[in-house]
Amino acid sequence: MNNVNSGTIQPIVCIDAGHYGKRNRSPVVAEYYESEMNWKLQNYQKYELEKYGVQVITTRKDEQKDMALITRGKASRGCDLFISNHSNACDTPTVDRPVVIVQLDGRGDALGAKLAACIRETMQTNDPSRVATRKGIHGEYYGVLRGAAKVGTVGMILEHSFHTNPRMARWLLVDDNLKKLAKLSVVLGILVNIIILAEQIMTVFVYDLPGLLLSEKIIHVGGMFQVDLTFLIYWAILMLLSYVFRYGEGLQQLSDETL
Repeated sequence: MNNVNSGTIQPIVCIDAGHYGKRNRSPVVAEYYESEMNWKLQNYQKYELEKYGVQVITTRKDEQKDMALITRGKASRGCDLFISNHSNACDTPTVDRPVVIVQLDGRGDALGAKLAACIRETMQTNDPSRVATRKGIHGEYYGVLRGAAKVGTVGMILEHSFHTNPRMARWLLVDDNLKKLAKLSVVLGILVNIIILAEQIMTVFVYDLPGLLLSEKIIHVGGMFQVDLTFLIYWAILMLLSYVFRYGEGLQQLSDETL
């Protein structure tokens, strides 16, 4: 992540609500519009991420106004992650798999797989989750991912099941379900990723090991045994934070199972 690796340790996430106004109505649940769900979910995701100190920007400020696909992707310039919310559609009403579409360079594959699995677990779909890519004549097939790639941002499209599936369309109409989706899928998936990156920073970037090992900077090599309590304290804090997040996730899952 750009802002984590630069030492600020405050990730910036750009969230895109796919479509605008009243677009992509479900053919099986008349009151469902994909665009309206995307807008609500974006706002819930923003709220949850900001509670954990993540800076969030959105591609559009007005739900009723359209914006060019590539422009939306480019709005993520300087961000660590770009996500575009959607629900999918097909001709088979039983299909309900969540799909996360990642960029061709593979940088988002691991996080995309985590998010897809979280979405499936939260929505309790029958079909397994998938991670996919699609190549077009200009590189990335999807304009938002092409725009994000042009400014160097890891980007992905989150397809929250299929609104051509009656059960899933009704599930996505419930605000409490969208709040749960925002909390359990995006927030937990991103936070786990941040913890891993923060641990790497504390052990590598803070001590600048690559720089220290450059030959022109080495003027003497000796041996000395010394315990660095500062490093041990930082390591203990990171391990504690990691445990707290994982413990909280376990409590959330236990709570969900008892409701």
